[in-house]
Amino acid sequence: MCNYVRIAPVVVFCAVGVCLLSGCGTPAKPQAEAQSPVIERSEQQAAIAKAQVPISAGSEVDLVERVASERTGYREALESLLAYYNQYGYLEKGGWVEKELRDLRAIPRYPYLGDRQAASPAYEAKASLPQADALYEQARKLHTEAGGLGSILGGGKDKLEAALKTYRQLIDQYPTSDKIDDAAFYIGEIYASDTYKEYTLALNFYQRCLKWNPNTEHPVPFRMAVVYDYRLRDRDKALALYRQVVQSSGNRSNVRFAQERIRQLTDKGSHEAPEAEPKVAP
Repeated sequence: MCNYVRIAPVVVFCAVGVCLLSGCGTPAKPQAEAQSPVIERSEQQAAIAKAQVPISAGSEVDLVERVASERTGYREALESLLAYYNQYGYLEKGGWVEKELRDLRAIPRYPYLGDRQAASPAYEAKASLPQADALYEQARKLHTEAGGLGSILGGGKDKLEAALKTYRQLIDQYPTSDKIDDAAFYIGEIYASDTYKEYTLALNFYQRCLKWNPNTEHPVPFRMAVVYDYRLRDRDKALALYRQVVQSSGNRSNVRFAQERIRQLTDKGSHEAPEAEPKVAP
């Protein structure tokens, strides 16, 4: 009897051990459930997943128009908020809204659906309009200041943004003004600058300049060649445009530069360093 009493605890202990090893009692959670991976998604991915936009014929147009509408609504909401803060004297918050509005205006508008504005017959540089001329002078002043004291003392980017907005306003409001080709050229210059580096947009506006006024005085082919050459590294397109400059440009400095770049780009045995990219004043 005494021997059974001594053995019983050992038997119980062994039985519990076997039960635990064999999975008796409360079932263990599956390994996959116990160590569920944590999947992190960016806010942008989450928004796209939530939208669940069907891909169907014509849906791109709807989406692009929706983006434009949402951008307009966002801007109008900010302007209303700014008016509220100004009315009740919330100066610091008003300053935040003003900065957000500046940032919103600085966002480039890409031609997602093609350049319909450039292709439209409504845009043609042919009429002298005093209102458009005034906007052009205002934009040129801002643009010049951005590259002068503005770049030295600060505030150059704000000046560029204001100039960009004014050039665009001129084109949108006065599509028959004889200044729209000038405005398009300088918009291209702003986008091609080191401040923006939006080279596709720059080329788009250079092309608009030529489209709206084939006889424009601005060196559009030369500036496009420089962008393709030094910024996009598309030497074939650059060469074609440099040759066009040599054949048709009346600017001797640009012709000499184009001739030298053609020589450097076509001489495979040459180890000369390329000429420095030409700088253009605002």
